[in-house]
Amino acid sequence: MLFKLLGGAVCLIILVAALNLGKAANHDQNTSNRVAGLWSQVYIGESESDVRSVLGKPDDTSTFTTSNFSGGTDKMDTWMYGTLSSNTYSLDFTNGKVTDKSKM
Repeated sequence: MLFKLLGGAVCLIILVAALNLGKAANHDQNTSNRVAGLWSQVYIGESESDVRSVLGKPDDTSTFTTSNFSGGTDKMDTWMYGTLSSNTYSLDFTNGKVTDKSKM
């Protein structure tokens, strides 16, 4: 009896997780569709705040710091839009300015 209850609970947890993943994928696909129409308005050299005002909040971000040739450090950021969709848009920033943009 206990194994049946545990098995049912595990199935329920898997079902809820799958439904939530589906919602996240739908959200990311909607984000990707929205960003596709705005992508041409983002330019190399723009600030993070300018990009956010055009594209909105990214779905995913990562940040790290690297040493530069002058002995200082550079802050590197990557913003992703539509992470779980078929069209993912990625922006790289160095010290708060767009240095690369790509569609994957």
